[in-house]
Amino acid sequence: MGSGAPLHSHNCDEHVTVLEGDAEVWLDGEVTKLERFDTCASCGCAPRAM
Repeated sequence: MGSGAPLHSHNCDEHVTVLEGDAEVWLDGEVTKLERFDTCASCGCAPRAM
């Protein structure tokens, strides 16, 4: 089992692809489950956690 990133933001957009296993991403107050090969894209100013 991996570890996640705490609540954060960037000054640029971010794209994350799950290569193995699964993940949960918190973005704009909503939790979304991601599975292998799913990709999450977010604008840099939006707070998010994984």
